[in-house]
Amino acid sequence: MRTSTLSTALIGFSLVAGGSALSMGLASLGARPGPQSPARQVGVVGPDGRGDPRGCIFDERLASYAAGWPFDLCDCPYPPACDDPINRDAAIPTPATPMKVVRIRVVVFANDDGSDPTSVLGEVEDQIAVLNADFAQHRFYFQHTVDFINSTAARIGAIPATVFAENPGVQCNVYVVATNGSSATGPWESQALADEGGVLMSEDHFASDLHVLTHEMGHTLGLWHTFHGSQLNIACGVGPCHDCSESVGAANTDLVGDHCSDTPPMLAGGFATCTSPTGIDPCSGRPWGAMPENYMDYAGALLPGCDMLFTPQQSGRMHCWSADELSAWFSAPGDLNGDGFVNIADPIFLKDYLFGGGAAPNPLCRGDVNGDGGIDIADMIYLLNYLFSQGPAPTDGC
Repeated sequence: MRTSTLSTALIGFSLVAGGSALSMGLASLGARPGPQSPARQVGVVGPDGRGDPRGCIFDERLASYAAGWPFDLCDCPYPPACDDPINRDAAIPTPATPMKVVRIRVVVFANDDGSDPTSVLGEVEDQIAVLNADFAQHRFYFQHTVDFINSTAARIGAIPATVFAENPGVQCNVYVVATNGSSATGPWESQALADEGGVLMSEDHFASDLHVLTHEMGHTLGLWHTFHGSQLNIACGVGPCHDCSESVGAANTDLVGDHCSDTPPMLAGGFATCTSPTGIDPCSGRPWGAMPENYMDYAGALLPGCDMLFTPQQSGRMHCWSADELSAWFSAPGDLNGDGFVNIADPIFLKDYLFGGGAAPNPLCRGDVNGDGGIDIADMIYLLNYLFSQGPAPTDGC
């Protein structure tokens, strides 16, 4: 069954039901390029300063530091464009920024006989509504389809859920499984647009009173944890105080950690309360910062009522990274039926909505392709003129 409506890292760290953190590292699910993604290898930059021209990301710099290479890769000679705070800040959206409509496909698994699905349609719709509410002021909207697949093996993780990937080059696959962790693929990873990419959601995390999907979608669009580079870098074996650390009061917090100076250096928030752990940053001797309400902290994702915000710089990173690496997922203005194309099917879709009781564009504002503030037959004519008479392009409407 598929229901179509309009309505996202293994990046090293992941959430686990019950409150413990899973694997840190650069391990991935594999690297098979998708139909619109050439093979990309993001190797650690070597001592000669040469490496992937797209740049070395934070964890690669950290790994090189741990390897003892004789130059400072925390000031990487090939930084990704969106790790540059100038580019990040230029991408911070305003209320007038057009909405980026991102195509996602939610896959719900059940046993081979159809029993015990990891979610049901109403729960999926509620969860997507939460996702869209969380991202609305940051000018992202998630246009979703839902597939229900009977596979006991995929449901319990005996085979990878990604076996059932569809069209990862033009949409993000989100899998709801009965295993114990949630994770996502970062846009800098070679599998971001490949079958092995996407978002893996524990059924315990896929709930409308939680914001774990928002957290994982933040990773997918380009965000690290708020405590990246202050707490979990210790797991790399290089200790807490080095040039890659994000330390309280340091001047380089735009360039290390989560690359956002408007999120304080902090430890991971508690799983039981909406508070940040107390204590002193051993590198500066100052108290750790606090932002447990941030979606990219564990508390902000896992605790009802604790979640409140992305910061402006986080929003800018998501717009920059997604535009650089994930633009094939965006639904173009005029794509009213959400199939990834602007063609004759779209004015027909609008006709059916206006005169035949068909489904509405969702978000509804996208139906205003001529930008006059209404949705009516003039928008149908506008689309037809664009498609067949070299008329002006459709507007976003939102």
